[in-house]
Amino acid sequence: MSDIFRLENDDYLWFRCFYADKVITLTRDYLNMVAIKYGINPTEYKNKRLLLKQILSVWEDYFETHLDFYNNYEEYHGCEI
Repeated sequence: MSDIFRLENDDYLWFRCFYADKVITLTRDYLNMVAIKYGINPTEYKNKRLLLKQILSVWEDYFETHLDFYNNYEEYHGCEI
């Protein structure tokens, strides 16, 4: 799964934006596909917001254990997370 966490992957930034929206416009099918990519069982989450929160949590856990990657990710995307 570590091949998912690349500097070029901007999933985290996009999903943060979608999570902040009042209505999540991503389809459940798309989120299910992404969840499987991140090793998450989508059937355990009853709505899109909870599933999206778990996807973001996977990224945040990775950032916590890989601080150099976290710093490089912020620099690469030109933003502070």
